[in-house]
Amino acid sequence: MAKSNANKTPSPIGQSRVDRWLWAVRLFKTRSQAAEAVRTGRVRMDGKTVKASRLVQAGDEVSLRKGPVTYRYRVIQALEKRVGAPLVVQYMEDITPQEERDKLLTIRTMPTAFRERGTGRPTKRERREIDGLGEALGSGSTGAEGPQDRPWMDASKEEGWDEADSDWEDWED
Repeated sequence: MAKSNANKTPSPIGQSRVDRWLWAVRLFKTRSQAAEAVRTGRVRMDGKTVKASRLVQAGDEVSLRKGPVTYRYRVIQALEKRVGAPLVVQYMEDITPQEERDKLLTIRTMPTAFRERGTGRPTKRERREIDGLGEALGSGSTGAEGPQDRPWMDASKEEGWDEADSDWEDWED
């Protein structure tokens, strides 16, 4: 006797593990990624970090930090099996504040380095300028250190000391 696939929606249950629920409502591509997010403390319930085995039920609020944004979701129904994207709205409600969403807009509007198509690989000078742009925007160290950051470099070379001025010609083996 053949199985009937008439009803493909999973039957809702009362409780579900938080890692499985995050995966089932498509907040993560794999369950392993969801479990890793829980393990690293990026998932919170009631303001506290949770373990992957924590059970979620209808009415719970789950906070999930992805990058600079902390998303907030309200559990409408717990479920164990992954559902299709159109069905996700039946199982969770997105209650993320607008201020958090605005953080994404800020990041997207930040200037980036631009090169015309066909100009080839940037020269060393152009790379330094690009790195300087990143440093000016506050992205941290770019590798453009000053002489004080290079203790192995002889200060005499920084001051224009020339090897021709030395006694190299007089040196004999």
